Amino acid sequence: MIDTKNKMFFLIPFLLIILLGIAVYYNSLGAKFVWDDFALVRDNSCIKDLSGLAQLFKKNIWAGIGEGSCVYRPLQMVSFALDYSLWRLNVFGYHFTNILLHIFVALSLYWLISILFRDKALSLFATLLFVVHPIHSEAVTYISGRADPLAALFLLFAFIFYLKHLELKNSILLIISLVSFALSLFSRENALIFPAAILLYHFSFKVKMRLAGFLSILALTTAYLILRLAGLGSFLPPEHIETTLLERLPGFFVAITNYTRLLILPLNLHMEYGSGLFRFYDFKAILGFIIFVSLLIYAFKRRNADKLASFSIFWFFITLLPSSNIYPINAYMAEHWLYLPSIGFFLIVANSLNLLRKKGRLKASIAILACLLLAYSFLTIQQNNFWRNPVVFYGRTLKLSPNSVKIYNNLGLAYYESSKPIEAIACYEKALKIDPRHASSLNNLGVVYRHMGKRQEAIDLFKRALAINPDSAEAYYNLGAIYYGFGKKEEAAGFYKKAMQINPHYANACNDLGVIYKDLGDFDKAEVFLKRSLEINPDNIEAYNNLGIVYSLRGMQEEAASLFKEAIKIDPSNPIAYNNLGVVYNIKGDKAQAARLFKKALEIDPDYSDAKRNLR
Repeated sequence: MIDTKNKMFFLIPFLLIILLGIAVYYNSLGAKFVWDDFALVRDNSCIKDLSGLAQLFKKNIWAGIGEGSCVYRPLQMVSFALDYSLWRLNVFGYHFTNILLHIFVALSLYWLISILFRDKALSLFATLLFVVHPIHSEAVTYISGRADPLAALFLLFAFIFYLKHLELKNSILLIISLVSFALSLFSRENALIFPAAILLYHFSFKVKMRLAGFLSILALTTAYLILRLAGLGSFLPPEHIETTLLERLPGFFVAITNYTRLLILPLNLHMEYGSGLFRFYDFKAILGFIIFVSLLIYAFKRRNADKLASFSIFWFFITLLPSSNIYPINAYMAEHWLYLPSIGFFLIVANSLNLLRKKGRLKASIAILACLLLAYSFLTIQQNNFWRNPVVFYGRTLKLSPNSVKIYNNLGLAYYESSKPIEAIACYEKALKIDPRHASSLNNLGVVYRHMGKRQEAIDLFKRALAINPDSAEAYYNLGAIYYGFGKKEEAAGFYKKAMQINPHYANACNDLGVIYKDLGDFDKAEVFLKRSLEINPDNIEAYNNLGIVYSLRGMQEEAASLFKEAIKIDPSNPIAYNNLGVVYNIKGDKAQAARLFKKALEIDPDYSDAKRNLR
């Protein structure tokens, strides 16, 4: 009986962590794709075939949409590929994986703090705060934010097994630590701080270093950098930002001020802080400098008397180092960059509550902790709700970042996909008012005009976009679509080929080029391009329908029927697939089944003229 009680008591912290993690992020399960989710998941050809997992370790993160980059996160892509194999494009599964990762990170954090400070209450307090704090919603609720919890999970594992290796002098544990470190590096570049974190441990806790273990970590770090440089041409993602370190440095101090406020009072969280430059005499830069210097002086001077605070402060700044803008990056701050650094903050808060508990004020410490958890949980759940609707998400972000061209552009896309073209046009025009040379907004505005029948205006916009960005595959594709609408199939084919030359993974361009060859009666070429479209995007309903039509025209009715059925399986609400399958059954002489399929198409779309005509 005693053993059972002890086991239950041992499990309580883990159950609390897991239940809280589920409770605060449950409402994120229905959040839709936003921002980079379209490129990294929906349109990413590299994640849609599990047989190509090994190839992901040879590619940059944007390879699946045909773009060059030095962002190298193959393990993140592997995780998306595994999700896709299970869920296809059902957002529930991707969010479910993110929540699981966040919970696993929290459990690992509980384990690590317990090893470092030998205090279960401290571990639990800090971990619970980490689980529920809304600053992490960007890393958890945002599908593309997965790199942060994924890298953090393996980095914490690497740290834990390194400590166990020191304690038990077991080389197997060191190997596990190195493997975990490698997996962390393959998840996100910020894992490069691991050697510094190890040095911090030995400095803070005055534990003798085993040189062989640390040298093996340095060797792995060097090997990663060399392989990355050889494969991708750069250690870090290059940004076209022509600034000096001295110009960027004030932004780091401004970020320190903002991060401090967001951790203490996490209100008005949003995703777009921009990449603006600041002056050293800006108030936030001065305040951030004071916070930075004061904390470092305290941490150094009190490293013996207040080991926990010293370790926590150094941890915060060391783990923040990769995103400090020493090397130019695309923003001066971002909330998801606090995923690892925030652990230092939570340790200090948890230690204050724990000291209160040790002084006999258990009820007070529990009451304060409960209030913090309730407040943070409420704010996290509220923040998750903003992510559920792209129009709401971008609209709210725009209120907090009113001069962001990217947000206006993204909001325009969200309105367009919600069948609100007028609102979309207004957003694109505002984006272009801020930046008349924003090629993406020019292209997207052209798309809206094309669908409104304003073809010449659309052509002008696409050509303006290409004058600014000659490598815009989207603009070439859209010009092809317009010329196809004019009946100029040869010109359209030329534009589609240009789009595919720039982006070989452009599934829609392959599909539309296949349609042109079908119209021209060249079924062999049509089949080649339509099959290529399906290789790139196995969810491309149009390609299934078009390839099925090609097979039907060639007399291959069974093959055609199989493709139409696959289209229906992917999207049971697609009337075209039902109608096309009905045509095949009609050709095969099964009039009754054909009629049922035509009626099904009309149930979905009562105005579908082809189905009406076929039913007569």
